[in-house]
Amino acid sequence: LFELMEKTLNLYGLIQTCVELLKIFSRIESMHAVKASPGISNYVAELYLEITSVFRFYTPILILTPANMIQVFENLITICGKIVDPQRTTSVERALLMLMHDFYSSCPYLKSKYSEKVQQTITLIKKELYAQNTQNNKQDPHANFKWDPNFFMKIIESPRSASNEIQIDRTYAKQLDESSQARCNFVINTIIAVANSSSLT
Repeated sequence: LFELMEKTLNLYGLIQTCVELLKIFSRIESMHAVKASPGISNYVAELYLEITSVFRFYTPILILTPANMIQVFENLITICGKIVDPQRTTSVERALLMLMHDFYSSCPYLKSKYSEKVQQTITLIKKELYAQNTQNNKQDPHANFKWDPNFFMKIIESPRSASNEIQIDRTYAKQLDESSQARCNFVINTIIAVANSSSLT
């Protein structure tokens, strides 16, 4: 439905639908009915991610309609109100928390209206989520690493024969697990090998 509305350029209808869905889910969350059923919980989580992506992509339009933005923000407050520690959250909850933070940071009228109500929460989100991500990025020694065109190529080009000659054990798995550079080299070399291959067998 979201994709269909987007393709037909019904952006107002798309945003309005997401606003109404978020409003409904905020009421469900307040009644603690979501976690009662695993099926409902998974469905709501998927819709949260879809709604979050729509709001992020069309944030400028949402900002220009304060009534919708305020309604969305109030629903986010309700949904995220049960979260005590931003670090101990699911990916869906983090997406909602960061959306709330970004909306608050980019909308002066939200700051003036909700500063007393959510300032502490916004500060906590910024400290626990954004600051941590920034610190991790600074400490990543492989943020700008060089591509090794020969990495794992013997296994990639001839996986069957290589499995007989080389014992593919935990050493290789450990190397890929511990090094982002190794994973990147492996993925790039595999993609290139598949693209250049005349046969996939």
